[in-house]
Amino acid sequence: MNNELPLYQCHKRVRAAKIEHINVFNENGDAELICEGGYETSVAGEWLARVAPPGAAHSLIGGYIVQYGDGYASWSPAAAFEDGYTLIEQPKPAEPQPPVQAPPVDRSAQQLSSGEPVDDEHRMINPATGLQKDYVVLTAEERAKGFVRPVRNTYVHVGHGAKFDGPVQMTRGSGCGAATTISRDIAETYARDPKFYSGTFCIGCRTHLPLSEFVWDGTNEVVGS
Repeated sequence: MNNELPLYQCHKRVRAAKIEHINVFNENGDAELICEGGYETSVAGEWLARVAPPGAAHSLIGGYIVQYGDGYASWSPAAAFEDGYTLIEQPKPAEPQPPVQAPPVDRSAQQLSSGEPVDDEHRMINPATGLQKDYVVLTAEERAKGFVRPVRNTYVHVGHGAKFDGPVQMTRGSGCGAATTISRDIAETYARDPKFYSGTFCIGCRTHLPLSEFVWDGTNEVVGS
């Protein structure tokens, strides 16, 4: 990946790239933008909150992140940007690095999200919220051994029958469409061991459903894949 974006010229010079994926990686909403051509850049949660509707960061996909010389950054729809700007310099993307191989997962290294040992009572459902009393996660020590997927903390209930064109959902499925945000330890457990869970909670339906009904926000990647 290359952090220096291509250079474009219109009334002023800017660096810009078309967004293909958005990975939100912490509770502040800070995100990594994966762009067309193998480019990437990081943005603060405040930037996402300014340019995207609440809970709809994925709506920026297909548009351009535009960086100005004074440090200001904006977002532009693809048609408007491509009509006004001309590419004048395209940095060569860095050679892809071989993936780091994380050690095998020890699934016996478990605890509850609260930090307590795993017990049978954690599965009790709160009738007011639909949530369990607590959730099983891999221990911090086990998660620290390395991730095999990005750490992502928001997924969308698309249900069955949803159709995508790349990361953009073109046809609505049977899901309610709600975006659910999970705690950091659960997000890291998914990143360390994508198959650790068989189902997850939907904030819109207020119930637990199979992972096959959810995709990570801003992608077409099924949760648990």
